[in-house]
Amino acid sequence: VRKVLTFTGLLLVCIGTGGIKPCVSAFGADQVSDSGADILQNDNTHDVQNNAGSNQSSKDRVREFFSYFYFCINVGSVASTLCVPIIKAHYGFGKAFLTPTLFLLFAMTLFPTKRKDYKHHVPEQGPNSLSNTFRLCGLMLLERFRGKFPTLSSYIG
Repeated sequence: VRKVLTFTGLLLVCIGTGGIKPCVSAFGADQVSDSGADILQNDNTHDVQNNAGSNQSSKDRVREFFSYFYFCINVGSVASTLCVPIIKAHYGFGKAFLTPTLFLLFAMTLFPTKRKDYKHHVPEQGPNSLSNTFRLCGLMLLERFRGKFPTLSSYIG
């Protein structure tokens, strides 16, 4: 039972990490860029943000966002690496891991409260990329079990 719970926890961490990391950085870059894509505003009307009076180009703002974004990630990593062992030494494992958990819960509470301030892109029409990914993986596995070794380009059309 313990082994199953351990691997279930690891699987959930892998899925969560793999699902959130690319989404967070892309979502953050969307908030500072002036791409030509349709943006769904708070009142559900289509509007494209335009900062024509701004001295900074969209590329510069995105570059600045990523600089701050990764700086904050690294500061959080260093702070966690330093603080969690100190808290563990003084108060035990439970409180040591409760600290980052509380910060995570704070962030998860704050994120939806600011939802109305975010830029929301209109989703593209057509099949979504996740279903295409699963379809291609299924086709490749089927061909693999049949003993064929096709190239990826034979699936993409």
